[in-house]
Amino acid sequence: MNTTISNAIESTIPVIDKLAEKTQQLANQGTEMAHDLKDKAQQNINHATQATAQYVADQPFKAIVIAAAVGAGVALLMSSRIGHRN
Repeated sequence: MNTTISNAIESTIPVIDKLAEKTQQLANQGTEMAHDLKDKAQQNINHATQATAQYVADQPFKAIVIAAAVGAGVALLMSSRIGHRN
């Protein structure tokens, strides 16, 4: 009986080692993908920031009107949400 258990344990060790290696590979791939996504998101944010700054520099009065409209919309939404709570 001990020999059977020992043989079973010994035969599972290579399988466990392979699974551990594959798990590590997948974890490394996931980490690499997360870094790539972070870098891409940062590039997109930088591009949007530059485009917005350029638009404001080129069209300052339009930018003010847009900002005021967005602010008014947010204020309306907030006041309607507060009104629904009471």
